[in-house]
Amino acid sequence: MANDKTIRIGKVSSINKEAGMLRITYPDMDDNTTAEIPFFNMNEEYKMPKIGDELVVCHLSNGQTAAVAMGAYWNLKNRPITDKYFRKELGKDQDEATIEYD
Repeated sequence: MANDKTIRIGKVSSINKEAGMLRITYPDMDDNTTAEIPFFNMNEEYKMPKIGDELVVCHLSNGQTAAVAMGAYWNLKNRPITDKYFRKELGKDQDEATIEYD
């Protein structure tokens, strides 16, 4: 992978929950799929994405094998579901259990 492709957007193709690892597919690169890469640990929380979710992935400049899947991002297809400043999903399903405040 060239240096200009160190930050990419890809789709989750498989999940290894026990190890906290993912495989990412890049549809714009002939569906090229990574080896297992770690999912970013934000604030010691554990909430794995779903297969098919789009994530930002940061690759080291020395190639595709060393990378970290950073997480989802807000866009036209993935909009925030609240206008609050803070919302934390505590359950597996949306609105199962949340903390929310201004």
